Amino acid sequence: MKIKILPFDVILILTILLASLFLMKNYGEKNNAKVSVLANGKRFEYSLQNDGIFNVQGALGKTSFEINNNKIRIIDSPCPNKTCIANGWSNFVVCLPNKVFIQIENSINNHNEVQFDAISD
Repeated sequence: MKIKILPFDVILILTILLASLFLMKNYGEKNNAKVSVLANGKRFEYSLQNDGIFNVQGALGKTSFEINNNKIRIIDSPCPNKTCIANGWSNFVVCLPNKVFIQIENSINNHNEVQFDAISD
């Protein structure tokens, strides 16, 4: 049995392929994403597109974090065990002793917002 490909079939396949690539590109982009920081009870926001090193004041002192390539990490903190620094790059980083919580929030899909309870607050 021989399969015959018609010009309409080629157009249909190309249209589906282009639409898939377009949707994957736009879904994966984080143009509207922001970095939300809760530091010692105060809330700050940074753009995920602004790569750099930023500082926030926590309960024990200054915590430095880096935004780079749509990821975040803590690079310096006054906490005694430095576990937050060792955790590396992530979408959500925490320094519990210094009361600093940093997360990436996507404004398109905001249902993944972290809620803090009475114990962690």
